[in-house]
Amino acid sequence: MSQLAPLRARGRLTSLGLVRWVTSSATARAQHGHSHGGVECGHSHGGPMPPDERGTVPPAAEEQTVLAPPEPPAEDSGLPLVQRAKNLLACNWRAQLSTIERALGNSKQPRRPAIYGSLAPFAFLSDGQAVVFLAAGDAHVGNLEGNGLASLTVGATDPAVVATRLRSADGRTVMPRVSLLGELAPVTAGEVEYARRRATRAHVQALGAGAAVELAELLPYRLSVQDARWVDPRGGLHPVDLAEVSSSYVDPFAHEGNALLARLNGARDAPDAHRALCLAYLGAAVEEAHLVSVDRSGFTLLGRSASEHSGEWREFRFAFSSEIRERHALESTLEEMAAEARAHLAAGDEGTIA
Repeated sequence: MSQLAPLRARGRLTSLGLVRWVTSSATARAQHGHSHGGVECGHSHGGPMPPDERGTVPPAAEEQTVLAPPEPPAEDSGLPLVQRAKNLLACNWRAQLSTIERALGNSKQPRRPAIYGSLAPFAFLSDGQAVVFLAAGDAHVGNLEGNGLASLTVGATDPAVVATRLRSADGRTVMPRVSLLGELAPVTAGEVEYARRRATRAHVQALGAGAAVELAELLPYRLSVQDARWVDPRGGLHPVDLAEVSSSYVDPFAHEGNALLARLNGARDAPDAHRALCLAYLGAAVEEAHLVSVDRSGFTLLGRSASEHSGEWREFRFAFSSEIRERHALESTLEEMAAEARAHLAAGDEGTIA
């Protein structure tokens, strides 16, 4: 569990504050697929090991930090929040699950229970249910017998090629993510196979048929969500209505989002291309940048420079002037933007691309 609200006692949820990241955002407005400040460009646009499962989780929930207040969304911050949450839930096949350990004495304060966290297969079903799958002997199963309160963080671990890099100075993830809090209980016997079939379908969409997670021997548990939040890269919490999320539009790139991000970030020239985009279009000199989201309205990079804000990550949004719905059109647009950025920088032109 990373930056999850600790679970105190049955029926009560309290928030664990997030680290105070000092970040800022910048947005580039795109014309025909990328940024030219409203001037038409004339173009024709048609792994590493996953993060430690418990390394981002305090061994106990006693530590309280100051909650980072969310910044108001920028004018061109991308899709509506519910759609961003929907896309993130749709493309992830696992989540960080946290439950309350039954045995006392495992925390720094022996009279208070500790939090047990691990990764678990996850699916956000088409009917809006958040489901995780556990083996019969999993420690979470025993914990739930004593207290059903649980929390899920979706989006903090994948794609691993990105998540392993996007960490704050103290090791916490800065990946955008969704935090869900509520009661976790076994799916009723009559719905077990239904949940497995729906989850398998979601995993096939996210991972491909050959990489779908085997769920036959695992038991589905449904989270009755009491609170849902979008957690932005600086740690700001933005409430989202899960009913609105489940009924919202699914972006054309939602289901394959993580696979697409892994491929784009894993390209040989990706590090240079991402730095060039930030510098040429936004005038931001970053030493490292990674693509963290793509959608029909644009894409977002997280970048950092060691000389600015102690090397903290900043969010850079590139907004398309018109929607892009096909993967080949998206990829060709990104390639053209990177080529244009490199050419601009090589020519030594002053200022940013207009």
